[in-house]
Amino acid sequence: MTRKQQGYIYLTLAMTTVGSTVIASKLISAGLLPFTATALRFAVAFPFFALLMRLTGARLPRLSRHDWIILVIQAAAGSFGYTTLLISGLSMTSAANAGVIIGTLPVVSAGISILLLRERPDRFLLLAIGLAAAVDYVEAIGIDAIHAHECALVGSLREQLARKNSITLFGPENSAGIVSFAMAGVHPHDIGTILDESGVAIRAGHHCAQPLMEHLGVAATARASFGVYNNDDDVAALIDGLARVERIFG
Repeated sequence: MTRKQQGYIYLTLAMTTVGSTVIASKLISAGLLPFTATALRFAVAFPFFALLMRLTGARLPRLSRHDWIILVIQAAAGSFGYTTLLISGLSMTSAANAGVIIGTLPVVSAGISILLLRERPDRFLLLAIGLAAAVDYVEAIGIDAIHAHECALVGSLREQLARKNSITLFGPENSAGIVSFAMAGVHPHDIGTILDESGVAIRAGHHCAQPLMEHLGVAATARASFGVYNNDDDVAALIDGLARVERIFG
C-alpha cells in the first residue's frame, strides 16, 4: 500500500467520524448551549489525547511563531468555530439536513486549497468534486420533490396545450419532465426558432427517434423539457411564445 492510498483510507475514516459527530452534536444540542457543549467536548477529549501521547512516547514540539499562528487559527476556525456552529445549527434543523450541508466540504476544501495553498488539482479530481457538489444539490432538494415539481409543470403545460386546436400532443400524460407536441402547418424547427427569439429554448426534430417518428406519421416534433430550475413562469413564457408562432403562421 502506497502512502497516498494510506492517506485516502485515513480520510475516509475521518469522514465516518464526521458523520458520528453530527449525530452526537444533534443529541447534545437538545440539552446544552453551543459554547457549553463545545467546551465540554474538548475537556472530555483532552485526557484521551494525553493518554495517546504517553502511550506513543510523543512530546509537545517547540513551535515557531509562524506555526503557533497557524495552530491558533486552526483551533479557532476548525475546532471551536466548527463545533460551535455545528451544534448551533443542529439545534434548528435535522441531522440529515446537516449532513447535506457538510456535503459541500469537497467544494469548499478544493476552493481553499486552490486560492490559498496554490494547489492545482487535475481535471479528474475537479470532475469528482463537481459530481459531489451536484449529488449534494440533488439530495438537498430530494428526488421525490424534484419529480413532483417536474410532473406539476408537465401537467400544467399539457392542460394548456390541450386547449389549442392547432396542437397535437404526444407521449403519456405523466411523462417525467417532457412534453412533446406539434403545431398544424408549422415545422418544429420554425417553432424552435421563433421561441428562441422570445428567450424560450426547446428541442425540435427527430430526438434520435426516427423510427418512432415514422410510426407516428410525423416529420418531427417539438419538445419542452423541464428541470428543478424551471417554474410556472417558464410555462407561461412557452404558451405566450406559441401564441406568437400562431400569429406569424396564421
